[in-house]
Amino acid sequence: MKMLLSVPIIQLWLAILQVPPPIDMGPLQSLLDTVSEALRFLYVFITRWYFIFVVLGFIVYATTLYDSTAKVMVSFGIIAFFIGPFMAGLIAGMPLGSTVVADGNVMMMDVFGMTDGDLMFLLLSFADLVAATCILIGAIMHFTQPSHDMIERGKSLMTRGIILLFVCVIMYAQPFL
Repeated sequence: MKMLLSVPIIQLWLAILQVPPPIDMGPLQSLLDTVSEALRFLYVFITRWYFIFVVLGFIVYATTLYDSTAKVMVSFGIIAFFIGPFMAGLIAGMPLGSTVVADGNVMMMDVFGMTDGDLMFLLLSFADLVAATCILIGAIMHFTQPSHDMIERGKSLMTRGIILLFVCVIMYAQPFL
């Protein structure tokens, strides 16, 4: 009888030992979660979003809205392209790196609801539309010739649209290179 009572007590004791006692890590756990999310965002940002800055910068440049903003966006995208792999390696080498790398695709889906390839295709389609519009409006301005200023603006708009199309072709060909 004593043996029968000791087996459930031993099993209960083993169950108690397997469950860790509740430890209040409130602010520390919150800080770790925030740092983890920041690392995930930084990883996705530096490895995948450089093309967003490059393409949006050239779209702004082609529409001649803000040339200085366009130059800053393009240069930031190019810098992120070259420094991104180094920074990603640095982040992946950290202790949280494996979860950060694995969660990069999940974060891209959380932020945009689509993969980076789909986002790139959508953005490049919009850039093609803007470039075609710039070339068409530039051609109309160039060939109607109401004034010399309109001829120069038309040439400038067509040139900027062609530059944007060239950038789009390079971005379309990037997965195949």
